[in-house]
Amino acid sequence: QCKRHQLDFKLLISNLTFSRNFSLVLLSGIFANIPGTAADAKKHWMGLEQEGRAYFEMADYENAQRSLELMQKVEPHRMKGLELLSTVLWQLKKEVEIAHLAQKAVDFDRLSPEAWCVVGNCFSLQKEHETALVFFGRSLQLNPSFTYTHTLSG
Repeated sequence: QCKRHQLDFKLLISNLTFSRNFSLVLLSGIFANIPGTAADAKKHWMGLEQEGRAYFEMADYENAQRSLELMQKVEPHRMKGLELLSTVLWQLKKEVEIAHLAQKAVDFDRLSPEAWCVVGNCFSLQKEHETALVFFGRSLQLNPSFTYTHTLSG
């Protein structure tokens, strides 16, 4: 039965879509009503990424940072979601943290569009907008359909 709930949890996470008006209270209620998932959500990168995204959409950047950094601890080699974490750090004006994240991302995977998106955000925060656009361009070279970088590029 535990396996079934784990599968239900993974299916639920993979099928949920979040909109700008999504209520985090609803998210908490969904997880609370599935046996065994409240703790699982805090251990699974997908749950943490979606929680971070929901906080981000509500402009609750401190909680978004907490969720996305925990996502990184749970799945340290995952690139997806780093672009959002870098935007959260940009919003919070955390120059040291975003610089560290940029270095870590590029060191881990130089061929990842997320890595160069993070680097672009880092330079943007330092008011180096032309340099930021160069790195956003590199991100788009690696994946021309990476819409988040298109958004940041303007």
